[in-house]
Amino acid sequence: MALLRYKLFSLIAERRAVRTRFVDQSRSMFHQLYFLGGGAALLVLVLVAVAVRALSISIAQLDAAQRAEERNAMHDALTGLPNRRYLREWLGTALAGARRSGRQLCVLYFDLDGFKGVNDRFGHEAGDYVLETAASRLQGTLRASDFVARLGGDEFVAVLLDAKEPPGAEALIDRLTETFRPPWIPELNEGDMSVSIGKAVYPQDGTTVDTLLAAADHAMYVAKERALRSGTGIAGSVFRRWRPHPCVR
Repeated sequence: MALLRYKLFSLIAERRAVRTRFVDQSRSMFHQLYFLGGGAALLVLVLVAVAVRALSISIAQLDAAQRAEERNAMHDALTGLPNRRYLREWLGTALAGARRSGRQLCVLYFDLDGFKGVNDRFGHEAGDYVLETAASRLQGTLRASDFVARLGGDEFVAVLLDAKEPPGAEALIDRLTETFRPPWIPELNEGDMSVSIGKAVYPQDGTTVDTLLAAADHAMYVAKERALRSGTGIAGSVFRRWRPHPCVR
């Protein structure tokens, strides 16, 4: 009887030991799975965060590239001024505003007299510097509210939204003429280059973008011919050899 009791207790103890080991193994496996799951979840979160960050950077880069492309499409590469396309769109909007408000709008058309001689004699590097100087002088003389664009070559256009006619625009033209009088590069003397300026006013001279620009262009050629007849224009100049100034890139 004692032997039977001993075997029974031994069997019970063995079963309990087996159950304990099973429970311990199950608990250990559960802990491992728990930590593995937590690690995997953390890894997934890190990967998601990295992916979101990379996506955000890519979107920002695409936006920046798109803005740069749009700016390049609307601005002159040399001077940084708005180009012909930008001018036409902006002037169309400005004309619509002028119609609604009933105010005048003035367009000034600029052509650099003597520029071809600079290009032919000194090369395109000197010509580029002259164009950059012209853009700088225009921006420095006109108001922040005025719109300045380069059409191409040596032609520029300025749009004055609230110039008082007649004295306001005329006084500005005189001031711009004086601004363009100093030598453009050290090898040029005062008067070797000048500027011809034509003016057109909305609505007297035109009511659309094309008619206003054409009227201002025609007025510029009239001013150029008048200057040549009077002897104040650039009929031809003798230039010295040009060397890049230290401030020229």
